[in-house]
Amino acid sequence: LLNIFEICKEHLRSIDRRKKINSIDFQYKVKNNFLNKLIRKIKQTLGIYEVRLAFEFSLMKNGDFIPPHNDTENKIVSLMIYFPDESQLNEKDLGTNFFKIKSKNLDIWKGDMMNAKEASHFYQNYEIFYKSEFEKNKLVGFLKSNNSWHDVSKINSKINLRRSLNINIYKI
Repeated sequence: LLNIFEICKEHLRSIDRRKKINSIDFQYKVKNNFLNKLIRKIKQTLGIYEVRLAFEFSLMKNGDFIPPHNDTENKIVSLMIYFPDESQLNEKDLGTNFFKIKSKNLDIWKGDMMNAKEASHFYQNYEIFYKSEFEKNKLVGFLKSNNSWHDVSKINSKINLRRSLNINIYKI
């Protein structure tokens, strides 16, 4: 975890809402009583941010998709490991699409999922700049920012499941 932070530290400084993070304090167990919240605030004034690690196994089936979003506000790092089976190795639309501004910057920090109308507006103003291939042993990752937009296209596959392991570091 600390190695991931060290690799990302310089890039975090280019994100306005992450500039103050000088070091991280990994918490195995999160306590949210008054004293712990106070200590956490004091640490943050010193640039020390408490973080937690989360793992999520994602299974998507034919017809599923993930609309454009830029992740929840407290996420710092997202990593995805794909697990295709042999028959999915030629599937081109099972990876993750990453977007850049084409015309108008939405400049949204909050990472809520978009409804159909919002997604239509998004696709008018953003374009794919990187499409990760859904390959074995591939790790894809990014830092949460106001322009870390990504989605997963609607799955039109004969294969039943798109499998990935998502590893996230969250600010507490």
